[in-house]
Amino acid sequence: MNQDELSALVGASHECWSTLRSSGRAWEDRLVTRQARTARQAQSERSSRASRLPELRGVSAIERNQQWRLWRGGLLLVRSEYVIGREVVTVVGQGPRWWRWSPTLGAASGGGGNRPVDLLLGPVAALFDGAALLQNLEVVQQASGTVAGRDAVVLRTRPAASRPRERSAFREVGPGADEYQLSIDAERGVLLATTAYFQGHAFRTVETSEIAYDEELPPNLFSPNAPAGERFVPPRPSQRLTLEELAAEVPFAVVVPDPALSSVAPHIAHFEADRRGPERAVITWPVVEQSVRGQLRVVISSDFVPGSDATVWERQSDLETSEERHGAVARRRVRARLGSTAVEVESNVVSLARLIAVTRSLARVSPAGSSAARGSLRALPPV
Repeated sequence: MNQDELSALVGASHECWSTLRSSGRAWEDRLVTRQARTARQAQSERSSRASRLPELRGVSAIERNQQWRLWRGGLLLVRSEYVIGREVVTVVGQGPRWWRWSPTLGAASGGGGNRPVDLLLGPVAALFDGAALLQNLEVVQQASGTVAGRDAVVLRTRPAASRPRERSAFREVGPGADEYQLSIDAERGVLLATTAYFQGHAFRTVETSEIAYDEELPPNLFSPNAPAGERFVPPRPSQRLTLEELAAEVPFAVVVPDPALSSVAPHIAHFEADRRGPERAVITWPVVEQSVRGQLRVVISSDFVPGSDATVWERQSDLETSEERHGAVARRRVRARLGSTAVEVESNVVSLARLIAVTRSLARVSPAGSSAARGSLRALPPV
């Protein structure tokens, strides 16, 4: 079967079933995932840094395993359930509309082009649109196999050099991979499994363990039934805030490093109070430490956001520090109180000593519309 025939089979797969029910697992090595994304970013910037990435031989995996289930009632109706930690997230979609709930996330709803339902389906989203994925790949080798009891066409592929890469097509499958293995239902054209590779190492697999077509599914399966006592809350509209606008909007001080860490404007996210913690803002800058690219985040709120029970904080004078290691990756954090504001500074690439220095440099941003000059910083008492 040549690639045109494969594309036709996969492109018409939605015409080969009326309903679909499947389940499976997803596995990820998060360390290799990070390396692949770093390489992709370096290449997109036309940098030579990609060739200087550390070799991956002998590294310890930082693994994540997830179970998932999927139901589809034609092209418009979908239900997904997947495990995060110890809880199940449920997503129901009816065309462009979606509803999501879990014990921690609570219940939310939305729709439209800004946040389509396939972004919320969890790991199974990697198998959702095989046609878009195949359009961005070149087939290197083809074989036969069996997945979930179905005869499958097994493809070894690589990103197509003859057309620009569409990042959205690789978002769930494994961005930055230099090779992908796909398994396609030989009769129905449905994508059954994907594995992404970087430098010969598999780092993300999503595979089907059970699948059934054309069953009669109960209609209420695709109804947005929230748990008792819950109601669906539309998500906060996405908006791009400036630091000054954020300072005028939140009830706690907005603080940033002074001098600025980067000439690039930070990414700002504002979260209302929910089950995960109080109202908070997360301000993120791109940083480079010893030629390694990463991020530095400042999390501010009226109280510290609850963390894992396993996190150990050590007192250092008027600060608290934490360093958690997962294989070769270290998560370093420093937290302090500035008046009524709780501040946490975090990075996976910045040294603990530099994080402490950044925390001690924090200065308050003047709110938009205040008598102070727009964008000016005000000195704070020493941390």
